[in-house]
Amino acid sequence: MQSDFVAVSVAAGNMHRPAAGLENELLRAIGKSGPAPQGIAVLNADGQVLDWVLMFDDDASVLKFLDHARQRFAVHPDNSAPFMTERYQRFPGSKRDDVAAHTVTVPKGGGHDDTVRCPADSIYEPGTLIAKVAGRRVIEEGRLTGDTVNQEDYSQDRFVITPGTQRQLLEAVNKADGKRVRVPDQVARQWVTYAYMGMLDVNPFNNPAGATSDHKDVAFDIETAGGHPGWYRITGESHGSVKTERRQGDGAGFENDVQLTWRGFARIENDRLVSLLLRGDGDERLMWNPGGLPGAIGRGPEVANLPAGRHVDWKGPVSFSIIGTPAKAEQTSPTAAGAAAPEDRHREIQAKIPQLRDHMEKGGARVMQTVAPLMQEFQKLMREQRFDEASKQLDKILGQLDAASAVPEKAAAPPKPSTN
Repeated sequence: MQSDFVAVSVAAGNMHRPAAGLENELLRAIGKSGPAPQGIAVLNADGQVLDWVLMFDDDASVLKFLDHARQRFAVHPDNSAPFMTERYQRFPGSKRDDVAAHTVTVPKGGGHDDTVRCPADSIYEPGTLIAKVAGRRVIEEGRLTGDTVNQEDYSQDRFVITPGTQRQLLEAVNKADGKRVRVPDQVARQWVTYAYMGMLDVNPFNNPAGATSDHKDVAFDIETAGGHPGWYRITGESHGSVKTERRQGDGAGFENDVQLTWRGFARIENDRLVSLLLRGDGDERLMWNPGGLPGAIGRGPEVANLPAGRHVDWKGPVSFSIIGTPAKAEQTSPTAAGAAAPEDRHREIQAKIPQLRDHMEKGGARVMQTVAPLMQEFQKLMREQRFDEASKQLDKILGQLDAASAVPEKAAAPPKPSTN
């Protein structure tokens, strides 16, 4: 790193989530110096930030910024002398206040040996499947595009299928005794939640931006694949959509409607799901207007508005794949049962939010009043990014809401006869 330029992508959550260890301490120090939770940082050889930038005046400013950072590196190649971290809202036209460069020191040759788990690794309960999702735009003659830069061309994600989730599927399969059976809704919904083009804000099944998702249809069937012991054939349909004209806060307008037909296979061995192979083909309509302004699509250089995302207005055929394989032995630990890694706890919470919305829509104030104190504590835990505790708190909330919803609202008592 002292002689070359190395590009590294780090999830924003890893730079702001409390955790232990030297590597996490360094990431948090880097993130703390930034002008926003996201951005581009150029570091010196000791991991100190020379420059932060969020956006650029125009395309030419990107190369000017890299030249500027290289000049700064020549003056401050390491932590041998204190200096200030430069921060730009938009380079070079809009500069923010400088801050002192952090002083977290990584020992020369420092690292962790085989006895210490790398904090970048997630540890899972034995039997967990890691599912990788990839999506591509379909071009002429049914071919998949080779472009992987823009969000309307390519998407990728991952999720974990815990042994607990697998048991829901296996119970349904075992009860069917070889006949076709419906895949439990919660299981099927997890499969399709990550199959869409675009960024997180436009998720049509579990929208984190607060927009109401419309789960129009998610239905999968599973049956034995004749002549192939242990293999099961899966077919299904999914249709999800989300739309808002102008979001509160930033005024963004977006729409995402994706409808897919699925087919694939699952392999079950010793009451464990050991392989999942799915392909979904269909059509998608994706629109993202960061300013929420009619006709704003395509205006101005994209690099001048990076945090809000690039303008997108597109529709067409798409294809998605899901490949689930067991977590490797070095990724698992018996002590991980019921204690997913922080990033997976956060995803786990997001997957439960639609259940909370359903209670809010169906039960209204009467039902939500029963969990008001619990909700306040849940929101506090989320703000503090204590996702493990927040997930357990949300389970408690959903349990009470389920119980409250099962109790019919008391009918008004008939008026007593007058004694006059």
